[in-house]
Amino acid sequence: MFVIECFIGHPCRFWAVSAMFGAMFLTALVTKLLNPRLQCLPTCIALCVASLVWFSLGVVEENALVHQANIRIDILFVWPFAFVVTLIVVCVSVLNLIHAVIRHRRP
Repeated sequence: MFVIECFIGHPCRFWAVSAMFGAMFLTALVTKLLNPRLQCLPTCIALCVASLVWFSLGVVEENALVHQANIRIDILFVWPFAFVVTLIVVCVSVLNLIHAVIRHRRP
């Protein structure tokens, strides 16, 4: 619950997480452009989706602040979705990194 409490009422924190995923997306994209043989398209797509999800959460949170929403049903549905997306993105990124390292070590 502590993690959720850190974000409620602070849309800028959502946007900071979105910016972090966006920066990782741009880094992966530039890496792909510099090394065309590198296969990091799944990571790029996953990072872009995560950035958009967290940005959307910031928009929802700002809307809740503007309308002074007291009953937050969106938390029950949106938060689990955001955490599942984030978990999938982390798994895809780590697996892609491991795969790239293994492929790089082969002669």
